[in-house]
Amino acid sequence: MNRKTLRTAIALMTIFTAVVHAVVLNADLGKLDPLFTLNGVGWAVLLAAFLSGEAIKAQFEKRQMSPTAYTTFSVILHLAYMGFAIATIVAFFAFNGPSYNTATLGYITKAVEALLVVALYLHLQLD
Repeated sequence: MNRKTLRTAIALMTIFTAVVHAVVLNADLGKLDPLFTLNGVGWAVLLAAFLSGEAIKAQFEKRQMSPTAYTTFSVILHLAYMGFAIATIVAFFAFNGPSYNTATLGYITKAVEALLVVALYLHLQLD
């Protein structure tokens, strides 16, 4: 996969999981759940930072900053993004207890988040 394909896949998977957490689950509950809402907002913030990466890289180059500075920023962003996804997956199973008797949407969302971690790792390798 090339960088553009990975960026598109990462964006689509993030939008999916953000909408599930911020909209679908809140609608299903019939009220605003703070954890689901904050999770959705977290996904949106990470996606905005990720998509602005090219503009940030241009600013680093414009100011003639060390290429290491942008590389460090990129690594931290990717690790934070992957950590957020892993934390969301772990929280899903921790909050649902040992029975794991939850809706299919939960498992689909966790599979998408696991794929997101893989896509972010691959994107980081190309960066």
